[in-house]
Amino acid sequence: MDKMLAEAVRIAVRDFGEEILTEDRLIGVLKDYHALLDSQGDEFIIRTLIKEGSLSMLLTEVKNNSTHLKEFIPRESDKITRKYGFAKESVTKILASFV
Repeated sequence: MDKMLAEAVRIAVRDFGEEILTEDRLIGVLKDYHALLDSQGDEFIIRTLIKEGSLSMLLTEVKNNSTHLKEFIPRESDKITRKYGFAKESVTKILASFV
């Protein structure tokens, strides 16, 4: 997990509500919080996770305190990695930062 990103996500949700996790403006907010300073790759992955609905599904799993949360991150990482060719470790790290 990227601690800076995780903290920025927590603050973004506090400041803008959970719906920020489903909106493209999340990228700008994370940049404002200096969580995406040097990582354009992370930005592309987050944009993709928003577009694919992965963050919405993750939010649902977290809100429901789902027992499937442990399985969700690796499964979703695999799906995104296969579809877009991102490094699996990067996708997993980013998804874990949103929990």
